[in-house]
Amino acid sequence: MNKRISAVLIMSLVFASSIWAQNSMDLSKMKSSFEKRRPTLDIMSANPNDFNLTYESFNVTTRDSINIASWFIPNKLKRGTVLMVHGFDMNKSHMLKRASLFHKKGYSIILLDLRARGESGGDKANTGNKNAFEVAEVYNYYKNSFANYGNITLYGFSHGGRAVIFGASMIGKVEKIILESPPYQLGESFKRQYRMPNAPKISETPINDALTNISNVPLLLLIGDSDTAIIESEAMTLMEYSINAKSKVVIFDNTAHYVFSDNNITKYENVVFEFISNN
Repeated sequence: MNKRISAVLIMSLVFASSIWAQNSMDLSKMKSSFEKRRPTLDIMSANPNDFNLTYESFNVTTRDSINIASWFIPNKLKRGTVLMVHGFDMNKSHMLKRASLFHKKGYSIILLDLRARGESGGDKANTGNKNAFEVAEVYNYYKNSFANYGNITLYGFSHGGRAVIFGASMIGKVEKIILESPPYQLGESFKRQYRMPNAPKISETPINDALTNISNVPLLLLIGDSDTAIIESEAMTLMEYSINAKSKVVIFDNTAHYVFSDNNITKYENVVFEFISNN
């Protein structure tokens, strides 16, 4: 190898190492920022009264001593209850528009704040199985206090979908699950969303074991055809863990991360309420 080629190779390796280190640093900073408590996410953007919904607040404590704040919105029709879990950069108030739609259809609603979000305690949010603690505790509180309102459908949006999967796995037996745009692999999702194709792997709790534990549960997976958080191939892989004949994936055209939108509302209502009614 001549000196010129050797020098070019060395420079290329140094440049590549620099880019890799920068990606590592950026990803580490991004993950830290992603997980930390943010005051803007502690503020409720609305409350159920703003949607003409009566409600009561309740709190539970997780097994790792985190206080979790929730709202219960009863419906006198008692067709069942939907326990809704918000996405990562959200709190329970951001799920109220969805809640209002379900309430109009006769369902009661539970909205909870994940740890380090909204009115719940904790200084650090979680991207893995610790979210199972809050979902399971709220689920158990409902079963002990509001069970006469009917069976529960677990509904998770985005990261809340991952929380629902881990929570359902911990609970052991749930009636049905709806997932809207849940990231299947956080590392791959980060790479696509933030255009970091060379980013190193990030530490994340594998979700496949949890999916195996709930394989018999009817599962409705809603994704957009242009979502970067979860792509179609990942959705199909996720669904391979379900052996329930009523489980299905529904893909919404010209849609990114927010399947629940004005443009999709007719299809969304048809798909979601048919699933709930038939399971």
